[in-house]
Amino acid sequence: MTPPVLSRPAAPKQPAAAPAAPKQPAAAPAVDAQPAAVAAPPTTEHFQGNRITISISILSGQQFHFDFDRNDTVKTVKERIQTETEIPVEQQRLVAGERILYNNSDNDTILHILGRTVDSLGKTLLVVVVKSQEVVEAIKAVRQNGEALEFASEELRGDRDVVMAAVRQDGEALQHASTELKGDREVVLEAVKQDGRALEHASAELKGDREVVLEAV
Repeated sequence: MTPPVLSRPAAPKQPAAAPAAPKQPAAAPAVDAQPAAVAAPPTTEHFQGNRITISISILSGQQFHFDFDRNDTVKTVKERIQTETEIPVEQQRLVAGERILYNNSDNDTILHILGRTVDSLGKTLLVVVVKSQEVVEAIKAVRQNGEALEFASEELRGDRDVVMAAVRQDGEALQHASTELKGDREVVLEAVKQDGRALEHASAELKGDREVVLEAV
């Protein structure tokens, strides 16, 4: 009898190969964690030392050169000019570049007011314009009574020093100022500080200015 043929058991199935892992993206180049440096805005510290040389030019043609400490005030400059030229402080109107230094700048330091006009050697130029006696007298009058501005000439009601002196004495004097000065933010701020009702006389634009309105409240 022929022995039965035994079939060989089937080989166990191999597990399917795991799918290939997705390729990882190439590593990004290292980035410095610190932000790139930003150029600092220009400041008034671009010159060395504590002294500033101011060239004073009078429209008559005279010129003077004075040294001041950077922390001296504009009033100090005016007093020095008076000593050297006999032009009274109250008649001086100083011009730095295109900027007129009005009386309310007198207590500011030279560095604060003139910093951006000072060159790297610590030198700058001021032009002295002599105010007329009429302007000087008008300023004296409105310092006593701001409402006196009502009776001033049209020219004086458009003079910033005269109007500024008037609104500092009585904010309501703003109503008599020129249209241009009713739109001067600094003048209007000074007026509403004295009397919030002065806001009524400001330009339409300044009536919508948040800081001006808050000052008036």
